[in-house]
Amino acid sequence: MINKHRKQKYQQSKRPTTNIREYIKIYKENVRGKTQTTVMNNKHPSWDEALAISARAWAKHCNDRHNVHLREVGNMHPTFTSVGENIWTGPLDEFSVKNAIQKWVDEAKLYSYKEDRCTAVCDHYRQVVWAQSYKVGCAVVHCPHSIKNFDRPGAIFVCNYAPGGDIDGIQPYATTGDPCSGCKGECNNKMCSKYDISMFKSHRYSNANIGLNLPEPHFRTRKTLLNHFVFRCR
Repeated sequence: MINKHRKQKYQQSKRPTTNIREYIKIYKENVRGKTQTTVMNNKHPSWDEALAISARAWAKHCNDRHNVHLREVGNMHPTFTSVGENIWTGPLDEFSVKNAIQKWVDEAKLYSYKEDRCTAVCDHYRQVVWAQSYKVGCAVVHCPHSIKNFDRPGAIFVCNYAPGGDIDGIQPYATTGDPCSGCKGECNNKMCSKYDISMFKSHRYSNANIGLNLPEPHFRTRKTLLNHFVFRCR
């Protein structure tokens, strides 16, 4: 018989240990900075903790379907009104950030940029290459019993993007100009950078402009805002 201590230790060893923040490095090197060499409006992506909090909150439901609150302004992020989402689900031993991204990028063969249509599911690809989505937050959760709509145990990896992409009728990026010619800021590795002023530095947040029904007083620091946001996402 396995004692309680050994059982807990075993369960902990089965949890994903990948550093999810490595997504940004892989994302920039293998998607934004590599596969879109002629994009004129590509924005340099960066990590967003609030998006990661929302990703983890939904991943903990162990459901291989999109977040039911995805279109509800204020429930996904304290400032962005539009949030996109990608989900990877599979056996625990097959999960890695790189594998998940590659699976989404592989959908490129199912997408026609000229016609802006998919021959099969390619919405994950459209989101990861969406030029105007410049904030990313991800989380992975081990579901030891079962994942709904996957029907077996495994890992679920959720990434949220802001502003959200994969909008019908709009191509994910523009190619009619030189790199960075379609967006403001410095051009770094064919992506616009240093265009984004941190939302936590110069703004004051209240119930009215966050939309989270959070209590006063105004949120003056990143830590205070995120602490309240974590509570809301539980």
